[in-house]
Amino acid sequence: AGMTSELLADYEEGTFTPTLGGSTTYNANGQVGRYTKIGNIVYIQVSLSINAIGTGTTNRFSGLPFTHTPTAINSCFTVGNLSNSAVNFYFVTGILNRSYNAQVEIYGQAALDGSTESLNVFGNNTALNITGWYEV
Repeated sequence: AGMTSELLADYEEGTFTPTLGGSTTYNANGQVGRYTKIGNIVYIQVSLSINAIGTGTTNRFSGLPFTHTPTAINSCFTVGNLSNSAVNFYFVTGILNRSYNAQVEIYGQAALDGSTESLNVFGNNTALNITGWYEV
């Protein structure tokens, strides 16, 4: 009762280029980012395949298509694949933290003590597939 229909007025699909910055080089098709924006929510899929890390960041990537809302709750991302990680870990996830504007930081557990921390997973020949959503 009392419901009215609403039209979806803000829908967008596109691509973006995730990057570790610095002098990082990537394998063929090694920087793929896709997004769908519906209203104030952005869904992303990222695939990174690093050839050589160079002076790039080792714990986060940037290049997201929209800036995270400063008042939004930190968003978490699911890592579907992480191969040739530069560190050993028990679990890993991605976090879009309000402290890092439009950057996803890789967090996880590297020790059995139960603590989580930023993990320097990116190195030569690292591959990562990650997906999730965040608020803009």
